[in-house]
Amino acid sequence: DPTRQLIAARTRNRLRADASRRALRQPGSNVFAIQACSGAVSDTFAAMRCRPGEGFVGRVIQTATPIIVRDYRQEYPDSPFLAAVEEAGVRSFVAVPLKARGVVIGVLAVDSRAPHAFREEDQQLLSALADQASIAIENAKLYEQVRRHAEELEAKVEARTRELQDANRLLEDASRHKSEFLANMSHELRTPL
Repeated sequence: DPTRQLIAARTRNRLRADASRRALRQPGSNVFAIQACSGAVSDTFAAMRCRPGEGFVGRVIQTATPIIVRDYRQEYPDSPFLAAVEEAGVRSFVAVPLKARGVVIGVLAVDSRAPHAFREEDQQLLSALADQASIAIENAKLYEQVRRHAEELEAKVEARTRELQDANRLLEDASRHKSEFLANMSHELRTPL
């Protein structure tokens, strides 16, 4: 979560945008949901989910290429997200794919309430930020996997240690009983002799 929020905040600040969002693919599906926001983002806008081909973010996902939207109302009049975009008062966007190992894992987008707010340089800067964000996201995922595996291994080691301690206690008890038995037998055999 801290990595997600940091990426969104830095992106918005660098591009002097009104808001930024980062959407990631949901595990086991082809749906992308917003995971982090920075700036003034309406609840409706933040709760949007997208599939490849839906709206301009869906085009970024489908084509794996960056897109600049100079005026959303004019360029995407039939978008399923038009009402939410208009409610938020957003007019222009820049969105770039987040890629890991050649696969689109998400989208990094910034928006402005002014039309024609973004230029080609903004797209290039956002693409450079997206490359670094993809690396950070993958590193965070790998770190989380390593942490989970370490916890699982630690739990297994603790369970195995308990089993070995129980086995050692049983062996100690058996050894003590053997010693007691031999002492008693030795005493019983020496007495008559």
